[in-house]
This record gives sequence, structure tokens and C-alpha cells, in this order.
Amino acid sequence: MINNIQGETDHHLKQAQITYQHSQTEEKYHQTLLDMKALYKSRLKKMYEDISKKKKKSG
Repeated sequence: MINNIQGETDHHLKQAQITYQHSQTEEKYHQTLLDMKALYKSRLKKMYEDISKKKKKSG
């Protein structure tokens, strides 16, 4: 009986650990997406600024 309880406890702990690790991975993935989005937006903004400067010089 004690072995069975210990086995179940180990199983639940392992499941909790896997869930926690999955949650950590999800957070890192989400943060990476946010970082990429911010980088993309800043590069896009710079590109538009460069285009505007060129238009002002030529126009």
C-alpha cells in the first residue's frame, strides 16, 4: 500500500514538473515572439523613416 502511494506521489510530482517545464517553455516562446515583433516593428519604422528622408531630399 505504501509503495502504491509513493508511486502515485512520484507520478503526480513528475506530471507537475512536466507541466511546469511546459509552462516555462511557453513563456520563453511567447517572450521570443514579443521580442521578434518589437525588432520587426523597429526595423520597419526605420525603413519608413529612411524612405521619408529620401523622398524629402529628392522632392
